[in-house]
Amino acid sequence: KTPPGTMRRASTTTRARIVERLERLFDVKDGAAKVVMPADLGLAMRNAGVLNAKSSKRQSTKFESRLAPEDLDEVVIELKRISQKTMAKGKPRKSVSLQPVISWSSFVECMQMENLPTFTSGHAALHLFIVQQEL
Repeated sequence: KTPPGTMRRASTTTRARIVERLERLFDVKDGAAKVVMPADLGLAMRNAGVLNAKSSKRQSTKFESRLAPEDLDEVVIELKRISQKTMAKGKPRKSVSLQPVISWSSFVECMQMENLPTFTSGHAALHLFIVQQEL
């Protein structure tokens, strides 16, 4: 029988590892002041590809096509929309600006969501899946 709290600790450890990996990929010095823009996301995905190729422990996830700059814009805008939709329950709704920039804390929360691609559809869902798997 699993002792109470064991699953929670494992989940917390996994979340901490995800945050640590993202901070390394995005070279975060101060998370409170950090924002993620499409260029940052593209660079982090390239760095993750190199890191994944070097790592023998991690199963390599190769995608034939890299996301185009306009796809990265769409991903960041979708992440911001999803963040505001899911994390701001009970708060007054703000309109989502079309600027492709998201706060670091919102970005990290989105990347930790197991079902992230289900919050959107079509190409946006595929792009979110690719980003989440690569990072």
